[in-house]
Amino acid sequence: MIEVRSVSKIFSPPRRKAAPSIALDDVSVTIGEGEFLSIIGPSGCGKTTLLNLIAGFEKPNGGGIFVDGREVRGPGAERAVVFQQPALYPWLNVRSNVALGLTLRDGRAADQKRVSRFIDIVGLNGFEEHRPYHLSGGMQQRVAIARALITEPRILLMDEPFGALDAQTRHDMQEFLLELWQTVRCTVLFVTHDVDEAILLSDRVLVMTPRPGRIALDMPISLERPRVWDVVMTEEFLSCKRDVMSIVRPHPHHAPTSARSETTG
Repeated sequence: MIEVRSVSKIFSPPRRKAAPSIALDDVSVTIGEGEFLSIIGPSGCGKTTLLNLIAGFEKPNGGGIFVDGREVRGPGAERAVVFQQPALYPWLNVRSNVALGLTLRDGRAADQKRVSRFIDIVGLNGFEEHRPYHLSGGMQQRVAIARALITEPRILLMDEPFGALDAQTRHDMQEFLLELWQTVRCTVLFVTHDVDEAILLSDRVLVMTPRPGRIALDMPISLERPRVWDVVMTEEFLSCKRDVMSIVRPHPHHAPTSARSETTG
């Protein structure tokens, strides 16, 4: 469904004499329909850059990105983005913030029955008239997710959506996202720094190298679904974590041991 073909991205410095910064170098990956794929790696490795390229916010300097064989040349209705900060309008209530996704897409007033349905999907019944500053961080992110999903995108791009939450709220939101994904079954590309989070949520985990970003490991996660946090205590989960950590924080005597692992560059 999504093909990233030999993509590179170079950022030019504001001063002409400074060297350009290579964010991504020859990155290729295919993401299947309905797949949940997480990208993990050190800060500055190009995770968010890759997500922005797929979203159409940036253009690659080399290679190309394709959805169903059509090259991505800008944002599209089949792709929705959820950022780390909910970016809600503080003067609008929950209902109006959720409806905004449809209004911006269609250029007319949103169908309120549809708005109510998506507020129900994210579990915010009874909070329709609340302003964002009356909501917890986790509830605000639910509003942002509902606003993204109401347009029924085929691809949901999530850039560290739980990174600003406290540990307990983050765990709650991870379980919420798993339940939601089982319902809507769109393709999810999820950027995170959290190894446990990536393994818990995903069908596959991509591990990227420090800048310039390349794919160092493309690992399928075969843990049974539905998943809950108890899975982190299993040997299979810990084996996945060891393989990811061997790339994220390499040790001179520690190499990936799993037959599932595949080094690509």
